Amino acid sequence: LAKWPTKIRVLPRGMPTRMPTIDQNVQAVVYQALLQDQKLRIAYNKNINGVAPAKPLTSIVSPLALVVRDGVVYLVCVYDGHSEPRQLALHRMSAADQLEISADRPKGFSIDEYIAEGEFGISLNPKPIKLEAEFLKHVAIHLRESPITDSQTITEVDEDNVLLRATVADTLELRFWLKSFGDEVEV
Repeated sequence: LAKWPTKIRVLPRGMPTRMPTIDQNVQAVVYQALLQDQKLRIAYNKNINGVAPAKPLTSIVSPLALVVRDGVVYLVCVYDGHSEPRQLALHRMSAADQLEISADRPKGFSIDEYIAEGEFGISLNPKPIKLEAEFLKHVAIHLRESPITDSQTITEVDEDNVLLRATVADTLELRFWLKSFGDEVEV
């Protein structure tokens, strides 16, 4: 068992990048507040049109969950006075203080439902789309092993091609995924 960590690696899809550095004090405070369901006062370096403001924005938030995506740790939270969950990258927090105030949790909030609704995707259309994409047949094994949705269907078109049908969120990630197949797909 001691050698187990030396035998496992997880590789990112696409171009590997380094994970952003998170202030360890901020991380500890955020994790503790999340664990104890207490509000946080944070200083956040919000990226506005690719430019960080000269001074971090100070806000009070209720932590709901943590999500790690492509090496970036996000705090899903609700700003005081608002009800819609937001995502804040921990590496953009320059300060965090745990408050002795219970966090406000939206009724019925589920991190799994939040993610399933596409909240971590960059939406290009508020409504789901009906995707029909014809792939070269050798791609079908990948499509069957890693479905893009539980309700997708794959049918043979001819000896060289299959047709994928699925209702999916129209996101930038979907477009990048489709483009990654190059001339092996026709949408």
